[in-house]
Amino acid sequence: MNTGKESRAAGLKKLLAAAHSEAQEADAAKVVERLAIRHKQRVLAIYRRLAAKHPEAFEPDVAMMLNNAANFHSRLQRPSEAEAEYAEAAAIYRRLAAAHPEEHEAHLATTLNNRAVLHGNTRRVAEAEAEYGEALAIRRKLAATRPEAFEADVAATLNNLALLHGKTAREAEAEAEYAEALAIRRKLAAANPEAYEADVAATLNNLANLHRNMYRLAEAEAEYGEALAVLRKRAAAAPEAFEPALATMLNNLAIVHGDMLRLAEAEAEYGEALAIRRKLAASHPEAYEPDVAMTRFNLALVFEKTGRHEEALAAARESLETYGRCAERNPAQFGGDLEDARALLKRLEEKGAGDGTGGNAG
Repeated sequence: MNTGKESRAAGLKKLLAAAHSEAQEADAAKVVERLAIRHKQRVLAIYRRLAAKHPEAFEPDVAMMLNNAANFHSRLQRPSEAEAEYAEAAAIYRRLAAAHPEEHEAHLATTLNNRAVLHGNTRRVAEAEAEYGEALAIRRKLAATRPEAFEADVAATLNNLALLHGKTAREAEAEAEYAEALAIRRKLAAANPEAYEADVAATLNNLANLHRNMYRLAEAEAEYGEALAVLRKRAAAAPEAFEPALATMLNNLAIVHGDMLRLAEAEAEYGEALAIRRKLAASHPEAYEPDVAMTRFNLALVFEKTGRHEEALAAARESLETYGRCAERNPAQFGGDLEDARALLKRLEEKGAGDGTGGNAG
């Protein structure tokens, strides 16, 4: 006999499989989302009732479910619900860790880190920094005695804190944090490349972004290049998992080469990124069409700089058309990109009209 969980999973799978169009898929996803929320709420209610009678046995389960529910609400961009759940989970874990630190400090650090991500995404920087700092202190302490279990968590928190500091113009702190995270991840990847090489590439990318923003282009180029080599290797073995990141790295390296006026290299990298993104967008347009539009926009700029007016126009028109579809689906997210693409195309058309390379003969 099937369990209720198996039956529910089978039902959700059939629901999604029956959805043929994008609109049907979106509607099916909303149904699945509502079912998942109700399921989590029911489980949490059960654990709350059990914890009321047997707190030592079931409070950890309440905290775990709250943290998981908050992660879910955060992904759904429902920050107020996520924040309340993280706060309650952290309060429970603090109380448990005060009595049994060896059992519960790691969970407290995870919840603090997750809440800091939420606060960083909602621009509550001071709170995010404090939460990352507390999580990092706990994880450093745990890693001092059990590095094999907690060094990866130390690196993850350092990386997150560096992202926050980079966004708030505290470049020196961000650079130091990235460097420490990268050293840890290099060591972990040397012993277990399958598990940690992607983390090395991610930290190299973040450090390169920082250096690019600081106009330290040679360092950014080297870091993007190393990350690209890692991702090429990973994408060769697991294309579905790593091709999106590979395309992003190619795009980022192309930006640096454009800034360095090495336009032939930039064009080749944008071209390779575009081929990957077109392939991804063919099966998942909502997820990857924005990347296609962005890459075509960037290529239009390269074509403009190299005097290839017709190619620049074609790239700008495709970027505008693609951003138009994206903005129809999500005007708040892509409206600004659509206006940038429209302005680029207008400039190119006016430039062509002015120098006689655009427009039809009269």
